[in-house]
Amino acid sequence: MSSILKSLGITFTISISIGALFYFSTGNFIGPFVISSVVQFILFFVWNSAMEIWRDHLRRQTDNEMYKQLSKMGLDVECNYCGELAFAPVDLSTENRYKCTKCNKDNRILIEVRTVQTTEIPESLDAQQALKNTANE
Repeated sequence: MSSILKSLGITFTISISIGALFYFSTGNFIGPFVISSVVQFILFFVWNSAMEIWRDHLRRQTDNEMYKQLSKMGLDVECNYCGELAFAPVDLSTENRYKCTKCNKDNRILIEVRTVQTTEIPESLDAQQALKNTANE
């Protein structure tokens, strides 16, 4: 609330100054005061809108860069020919291949995506006791 009052105070101080300049030069105070106040509010609105658009643009740019970097991961993989371990970069948007440093053979990396069932943890003591008494223990 204090920042709004401070901002309004600055706006009206500037408007009073402009109105005073016009009053001493032309004898009119109210017109220049009102016009300068309205112009300041319009300029403030335009400035805030432009800054919000710029922040949104920067936010989108940062998000896109983050997604690009996240899609470029790496894995410790084993060569299918000689069994040598190596770190291979993985890009989820392309076919992934790497050459083994030991045997110099070309290897391809396959990425598998699977889904699994979710399980629920029983909250009641009777259900927990029944699970403890199963034959799987």
